[in-house]
Amino acid sequence: MAGDSDPRAAPAPGRHFVAFVLLALASAGPSHPPAIAHWLARSLPGGMRPDLPTLYRTLQALEREGAVRSTWATGRGPARHVYALTPAGWEELRARADDVRRSRDNLDFFLAQLERLGENGGLMHG
Repeated sequence: MAGDSDPRAAPAPGRHFVAFVLLALASAGPSHPPAIAHWLARSLPGGMRPDLPTLYRTLQALEREGAVRSTWATGRGPARHVYALTPAGWEELRARADDVRRSRDNLDFFLAQLERLGENGGLMHG
């Protein structure tokens, strides 16, 4: 079984990509979920269409954990909850970045194995 020093170790429970993305976006400055969803839809490759309820739920969970704080922004249009990263959120962002890197490395490993399927007859052979 892999130890803690193994770079392929599984990420800590509860880590997930949406929270990482929201923390990363909050690090750029306060924003609200519809603006975040719009930015993601037009910026990420692969045509990601974020689900607003998921964004709200994830931001609320991050707020309960102390990683982001929300305030009401007023001005043009209706008042909106805007979310900003806290000092604890910066620490969480760095930890989640390490998790995402490990996940990317694992995905790269399996994609490379998939490319070799024809040569070796399967993932578990060779």
